[in-house]
Amino acid sequence: MKRLLIIVDYQNNFVDGPLGFAQARQIEPALCEKLNWYHEGGYDVIFTMDTFFENATAGHPSADADENWAWQLYGNIEKLRQPSDRILSKHTFGSADLFELLRREQYDAVELAGVVSHVCVLVNAVLCQAALPEAAIQIDARCVAGSDAVCHEEALHIMENLKMVVLNR
Repeated sequence: MKRLLIIVDYQNNFVDGPLGFAQARQIEPALCEKLNWYHEGGYDVIFTMDTFFENATAGHPSADADENWAWQLYGNIEKLRQPSDRILSKHTFGSADLFELLRREQYDAVELAGVVSHVCVLVNAVLCQAALPEAAIQIDARCVAGSDAVCHEEALHIMENLKMVVLNR
């Protein structure tokens, strides 16, 4: 089975930075466990990186994102990242590059994790489903977080209604 883990926007900016929130920090151990499982199984991993330009949205990293602390992966996730893992910068909530990559690669199963559950995780999950209509799309509730508890729960409910599998809810 061809499997993929997508960790959405788990960057300093959304965990400890100006857009950070407590729930984002709390999922780090589960995310590390999930990332290790995918690496040990020899499966593919993609990190989407929110890369808005300075004039696009206040509080987001500048255009020279590679040198920007806020843009970097957070904590132990950065330490666990392997050279074979792909990084996709995105300038909107969803990644057009991710959609195209999924169409080419034709994964059987895709799992999403990261932040923010009710924004970028939800949008990219829908993109995955559109790109791979026959693939199993899965979200582990232990590995996603939202800055608003009500919106977070609604996003998980929406993904379930879209026939995605939400584990550990």
